Amino acid sequence: MCIRDRAYETIDTIEHIHHHYEDAKQKRDLADAHKKFFAELKDLPHIEVVTISELADKFPTRKVKPPEQSSWSTSKEDLSKKNYYPLWKDAGNRIHQLQWEHINICFELADEAMTLENNTREGKQFAIIARGLLDRAVHSCQFWWANKNHGMWDVNMINKGLIQQEEAEINAYKSIKLSSVDDDIKRKFYHKVAAARDIANKIRDQLIA
Repeated sequence: MCIRDRAYETIDTIEHIHHHYEDAKQKRDLADAHKKFFAELKDLPHIEVVTISELADKFPTRKVKPPEQSSWSTSKEDLSKKNYYPLWKDAGNRIHQLQWEHINICFELADEAMTLENNTREGKQFAIIARGLLDRAVHSCQFWWANKNHGMWDVNMINKGLIQQEEAEINAYKSIKLSSVDDDIKRKFYHKVAAARDIANKIRDQLIA
């Protein structure tokens, strides 16, 4: 072992000891803070320490109002306009509209591929791949970073989501194509693939504008 390797090994060992010490110290400090907190609670007459199982008796079931459709980012103004998810599905955001049009076609293709009864073994495999890819293709980052008006804009993140959707779409249609369903159904879903391709081009045109 050369001197440089020994030096790196020594540094790594020291860092490991330091991190272990810091982690132990943090846990000890947190435990002390908890002890202090509960000790102080005993001196407060309006606070009672109970177990989780006792909470049901302390807070009996009452009639509640279901929460409105919304997210942490939804404002009162957004709710009045029924714009429940402005950072992910804003009716006034053209790219959001196109993104959801595209992904809804992917959902249709994947659903059809997964529910085909008389599919070939290879076709079923493509359907399973499409379904797995679609789970990853629905990540929220692609919508979040399509908010230029809010200062959140990343063309690569938007395009990455689009690519993932297209991968699911291709596998789903391949599954349908390999199945024994009527040619009319295959043609119907091919037209959906063509429509998705057009939507994707419209999104990318806005990314490079």
